[in-house]
Amino acid sequence: MVIDTMIFTYALFGAEQEKADSKQILGKANRIIVPDSFYSEFTNSLWQWVLHKNVSEITALESLLIIEVLITQTVETKTLSRKALNLALERNHSVYDSLFVASAIEYDTKVISYDKKLLRTFPEYSIHPRVFLTR
Repeated sequence: MVIDTMIFTYALFGAEQEKADSKQILGKANRIIVPDSFYSEFTNSLWQWVLHKNVSEITALESLLIIEVLITQTVETKTLSRKALNLALERNHSVYDSLFVASAIEYDTKVISYDKKLLRTFPEYSIHPRVFLTR
């Protein structure tokens, strides 16, 4: 499965239900694929949590180590760029999210995401965490 950045963030720092669901997703997914752009998104998310949510710098740095163990495959953005741009233009959606969708298409799977707009825009390539957990 391709796992959206917020699943990782919620697994570490989310509210009780989202945290539990996200941890369960990471444990249930037999393969975790992300585009390499994930790392900049995740690091930016850590920065925001440190600034606004009382997460310590040490915890943020340790989180980088944790995710490295969980991710089984990283897809290079340069191999996804053309497909991601086409998807973004066709569906009027951000390239950042389209990189995750392009990864899912490349590996014939879906993106697990809480992002309502992504789920609405790419229903054939995405799945909500609660749906994934009930399969």
